[in-house]
Amino acid sequence: YLKTVKASLLNEHYLEDEARLAHLAARIEAGRAPDARIVRDPVRQDPEYWPRLARERRGPAGPDDDKGRSFVPWTDTGRARLDDLHERMEVVKAEAVPGDLVDVGVGRGGVGIFYRAWLDAYDLKDRRVWVVDRFRGAPDELRSARWTSRGVAAFRADLNIVRDGFSRFGLLDDRVKFLVGDMAASVADAAIKSVAVLRIGPEVGQDAGAVLEALYPRVPVGGFVVVDAHENSATRAAVDEFRRSHGLDGPGLRRDHGLLVWRKSPGEPVTRVDEVTPEMNRPRAPLAPPVPVDEIDLTVVVVFHNMAREARRTLHSLSRSYQDGIEDLRYEVVVIDNGSAPDQALTEAEVAAHGPEFRLLVPDVAHPSPVSALNAGIRAGKGRSFALMIDGAHVLTPGVLRWGMAGLATYEPAIVATQQWYVGPGQQGDVMASGYDRAYEDRLFEQIAWPANGYRLFEIGHFIGDRDWLDGLWESNCLFVGRPTLEQVGGFDESFDLPGAGFANLDLYERLATGPDTTVVTILGEGSFHQLHGGDTTNRTDAAERRTKVFDYSQQYAEIRGRAFHGPGKPVHYVGAIRTQPARRTRPRRLSAEAFTAAAEAGGIDGPPQSPSPMPEELGKAFTEAVYGTMPWTSTSWLGRPVMTPPTDLIAYQEIIATVRPDWIVETGSADGGRSLFLASICDLVGHGEVISIDPVEHPDRPHHPRLSYVIGRAHHQNVADEVHGRVGSGSALVLLGSVTDRHTTSEEFDRYSPLVPVGSYVIVTDTVVNGNPVWAGFGPGPAEAVKQILGRNGNFASDPEMEKYHLSFNPAGYLRRVR
Repeated sequence: YLKTVKASLLNEHYLEDEARLAHLAARIEAGRAPDARIVRDPVRQDPEYWPRLARERRGPAGPDDDKGRSFVPWTDTGRARLDDLHERMEVVKAEAVPGDLVDVGVGRGGVGIFYRAWLDAYDLKDRRVWVVDRFRGAPDELRSARWTSRGVAAFRADLNIVRDGFSRFGLLDDRVKFLVGDMAASVADAAIKSVAVLRIGPEVGQDAGAVLEALYPRVPVGGFVVVDAHENSATRAAVDEFRRSHGLDGPGLRRDHGLLVWRKSPGEPVTRVDEVTPEMNRPRAPLAPPVPVDEIDLTVVVVFHNMAREARRTLHSLSRSYQDGIEDLRYEVVVIDNGSAPDQALTEAEVAAHGPEFRLLVPDVAHPSPVSALNAGIRAGKGRSFALMIDGAHVLTPGVLRWGMAGLATYEPAIVATQQWYVGPGQQGDVMASGYDRAYEDRLFEQIAWPANGYRLFEIGHFIGDRDWLDGLWESNCLFVGRPTLEQVGGFDESFDLPGAGFANLDLYERLATGPDTTVVTILGEGSFHQLHGGDTTNRTDAAERRTKVFDYSQQYAEIRGRAFHGPGKPVHYVGAIRTQPARRTRPRRLSAEAFTAAAEAGGIDGPPQSPSPMPEELGKAFTEAVYGTMPWTSTSWLGRPVMTPPTDLIAYQEIIATVRPDWIVETGSADGGRSLFLASICDLVGHGEVISIDPVEHPDRPHHPRLSYVIGRAHHQNVADEVHGRVGSGSALVLLGSVTDRHTTSEEFDRYSPLVPVGSYVIVTDTVVNGNPVWAGFGPGPAEAVKQILGRNGNFASDPEMEKYHLSFNPAGYLRRVR
């Protein structure tokens, strides 16, 4: 069995496929056709590469990373070193050396998989496997997480890939623990009592010394340390320094240039260091402790920072007097005040007033990011399961606790994500600019007589993001998870240290959800509703600042994980029921929420408005949909020429031109030229600028104007872009992408022409309403999806909602202003 596992980990069964891949890659790089003889039978037809590949796999060095093949086998060590490690493990068993098996710097996880297979082979139930790594998807020298020219040499396995490996071998269970984040800090406070075999991989680097400081005292006499790193590497240098500084003069076996092994002998001077060292305070995702003897069913962990107003509602929504169907549920609410100002800080009496289930926790040190506070709450919790709320401003509907626990039990192992809503008529950051504030929000709560019927929250709420019940999930502010999952892969990663935690909550959701056996569950008819509280991201009124903040968050995620955030991508399972009519609001079936109008009227006077009131998002979209369907825009004209554009978008175009005063306007999709004439006329009125309009077809009746010229060709083709760039030269440009085409072509057009746009000017992506946003659902991924793709990878632009102030726009979220 163990021989078969080794061969599988090294991909020895399928070396021919590796040889085929290498041959095809080399031929593609050289621009030559593949040799069919070698593709059919590389063992006999490739006398040069095949023997080298087989010899390398059997040898001590393992897969040759320089040749870009380390993405195929599950281990980056060769057969010789894997056999050597196996020999040490057999000695440990024969001599009954106590302790767990630890792999630090794990590559694709092959050594850990072999550890776990060895435990199965001998039915050793008293040992665990610890897999320790930052699990970053690219090496440090590639900060942008790009691959090298060979395509795969810079690839590294992240947590998902390593866990998949354990699962493929049928070896993923609660005896395998993953320590994510800084390796020295992770092992320092992990519940590793004794280490029989400690392997340190080649990419641990200078942290190898700190890892040994933390773990070597836990190696019993007879235990082994295996350092699998070249003698000239930073890892070996750190290990050698540790051995010198601790007087470890005993012999170490140097089997080859890349392997150092020694065994702990009696009387060694190394003793455990109990004081906190700087390495122990580095960021990581600490594992939850085992369930205590006085266990209960559920621990809710909720964090507050300067939210005294919002906390009263949130805590009441977690109480027994509010939550339904939890008569037999043994639960607690761990309330954490994370450094609130004195006038906003919660008191023990205020918290305890909500019931005996509530207790207050105040960390000794408050951090701008709440992740450390959340981990403290996890450590303090008694529940077999957790509900984690990173943002204390969220009010729950009455069935969340009941259905969250039902989801965990029904689909075990599972995570249950509560759907997220805003309180208010739309996306809070947008509607704040038109009058939505805390007073308005308080009137909404009064309007529904909350908390008498918690399900009336749907009357005053709006889905966060352009989504509904049946769309995918990327995070949840009330996330249910079983303790065993947090014991295996850890809680929040403390590397996410930006104020507001950045993508920490998204990272936790993805890390928990992507477990191979984990089912993703959500609750129909329940939600968590975000109150207005001046949050670091959600409650910024300036869209550019908000977008920049989110982009900074995504950049930090890429730095930490070595790849972009992509979510678990799993099918979603459901529990619960949609109980009320307002909760049925979805993108294709919008229902007007009368409470928004009533709250607006309650805050004003009879007569002309004194201050703006935010428009309900459903009403704005319904208006756009109605105008699109009745088609008055088809008869809009400018100077007698049809423009085929809503007049509110034309007004926005002229406002931008008058403000930005571009030297050039680059338009794609001339069509019959009506919009081109309008743009040229505005340039004439402001006395500045020229229009270059691009279209693949030369329409015979298109208009002419002294400030208007045409280019015939496809706008996304390089030769057309080169011609336009040559005309614009060093001038400033406003770009209007009006081709109304698919996502890929729209993105290509953006990439071709956005470099012409200076800070403060715009790229306008038109017709983002199609593909169900909210019209023409059958269009397919188009301009709106391109905008999402563009903003996800380009932090220089942000959507400007001010250009949609009349709420009738065929370009929603398409006014992209360059902010840096």
